[in-house]
Amino acid sequence: MPTHRHGLTRRAALTAAPAFTLAIASRSPAAGLTADDFVARLPERLQGGGVPGVSWALIERGELRHLGAWGFANLATRQPLRADTLLGTASVTKTFTATLLMQQVEQGRCGLDEPAARHLPFALRHPTHPEVPLTLRHLLTHSSGLADPSAAYAASYACGDPAQGLEAWLREALYGEAAQVQPPFHADAPGQRHAYSNVGYGLLGLVLQQLTGRPYAQLLREDLLQPLGMTRSRVLLGDLSPEAQARELATPYEPLAPGKALAPPVDRLAQGAPMPFADGQHQALCPYSFATVSDGLLRSSAAEMARFALALLQGGELEGRRILRAPTLAQMWSDQLAALPATQRPRYHQGLAWRGLGDANAASPAPTPAPARYWAHFGSDPGTAAALTVRPQDGRGLVMLSNGARARPLLGRLSVEWMAAGR
Repeated sequence: MPTHRHGLTRRAALTAAPAFTLAIASRSPAAGLTADDFVARLPERLQGGGVPGVSWALIERGELRHLGAWGFANLATRQPLRADTLLGTASVTKTFTATLLMQQVEQGRCGLDEPAARHLPFALRHPTHPEVPLTLRHLLTHSSGLADPSAAYAASYACGDPAQGLEAWLREALYGEAAQVQPPFHADAPGQRHAYSNVGYGLLGLVLQQLTGRPYAQLLREDLLQPLGMTRSRVLLGDLSPEAQARELATPYEPLAPGKALAPPVDRLAQGAPMPFADGQHQALCPYSFATVSDGLLRSSAAEMARFALALLQGGELEGRRILRAPTLAQMWSDQLAALPATQRPRYHQGLAWRGLGDANAASPAPTPAPARYWAHFGSDPGTAAALTVRPQDGRGLVMLSNGARARPLLGRLSVEWMAAGR
């Protein structure tokens, strides 16, 4: 999201942070770094990251090898983080939204190259290129010409569940006063430029609501989470009491820079006194939300996110429940923007939601995307960081979730290391 989305001594903090690891299967004979090796090194890596907690799930050759967690779900109560603790997944939510949309494509209810406006309750055209249809594929691949109205996004962050509906927020952001202050479109026509867009995935959530007649949160639960056995994962907080939230949800934390106040909208989400951890102070945030639930509001755990990753790596099926056909997944994991000029496409392969990464562009992007060896999505929001990576050709995967805002680069580096192993 455009907002990122934006006392203990160090020794005491590091020794106080517990680690919980469950070995699911025996050591794999695969060459290179195994799951056991990777997990054995994690505490040392995480201790230097200055984040309250991280949970993970490692998949090797299509099997869950390790579930684990390190650190704290709540610094004030010293509640340990566990692999089944719920954390925000931020923009990794987009992979679920894309999966739901591709289910509708498989059922013949829509086509990727149809105008998105065909499935929306209002007109949607690029204001300076009205003759160019803005399609569902454009929204999925961040090539729609839509910009992110960051001021409108910041204003929608609030404690608790969203106060404004998805359709109402999108109408205001695209056509209301907010659009006059910050135009929601780039100059390029749809299909001519890659520009990451959260609002595009908000629109996909509304498309799904129109296609199915169900609110996004209900659709996600009924068509994806429940079939996968992700029964504790959720978008909305309404069915959790404050006591249950304290017990099941990790508290998000923002680091406090010395002498600097929290910037909006994070300042509105702060609750309680800052807590010392590692080398700094961390400000606890409330369980919060924003209007565009389909672009980043799924809350899940490493244990349940592993079920999603396993289903993908097993050709779209888990324990007899199919969520997508294998050819559909192959389409999602293919470069959709290869025909664009190098200056207009990203420095990675842009799939349908997913980004394809290779050795040369995993950690430091190259001018031309290297061959995609694995597919990933990353996310960050106030007090939240997430990473989901899969390598379909040999069934390797990694889920990492954190309740610390500064964890995003660390999770990215760890994902690269795991995906570079076992070749």
